[in-house]
Amino acid sequence: MPQFTDDRRREIRQSLLRTGRERFGEYGLEETSIAELTDDADIAAGTFYSFFDSKEELLAAILQREAETVYEDLREALRDHEDDPETGLRQFLEIASDSIVSNPLFQGTIDRDERKRLRDELDQGTLRSTRLEKRSVLIPQLKDWQRRGLIIDADAELIAQSLIYVSSLPLHRDEFGTDQYPMVRDFLFDLVVSSLVV
Repeated sequence: MPQFTDDRRREIRQSLLRTGRERFGEYGLEETSIAELTDDADIAAGTFYSFFDSKEELLAAILQREAETVYEDLREALRDHEDDPETGLRQFLEIASDSIVSNPLFQGTIDRDERKRLRDELDQGTLRSTRLEKRSVLIPQLKDWQRRGLIIDADAELIAQSLIYVSSLPLHRDEFGTDQYPMVRDFLFDLVVSSLVV
């Protein structure tokens, strides 16, 4: 196995992440080979495993980076509306659900049903940390609103989990049809937010 300087390792890792994002977004996990991922990094296909244990692990790392951008947008929406939980919660739901549809990588992973493969291949610690990160965006603001009497006094973690689940509605949009989905989405979001705000 070749030896790389720290700078070269970082460069290779960034190249794998960049190429993986492009190829997984366009072709998916199954149709992307290790050789295609390593060509741009100018390394042998076998060297890939010095950086990632599998294509699934690389895809998970890329999805995590994409999610961090969404998390920052969610934090900003909550900060911007720290005195207005109705607007803050509504924007949280809209940003979280819209990101599923607007991000080609998220959309491709969903359309090709690669989520199950990722769950099967990745260790539970990786999956658990991703779920915890989603909740950590929301729970501090929920607790602050509860302390100030602006939303209902229920288990903040339960509320966060419920909101995250509701924000995944786009995963089921085909079940409603193109005409019905926007109405169902808006109605459900309004219903959830109005039930939480005091």
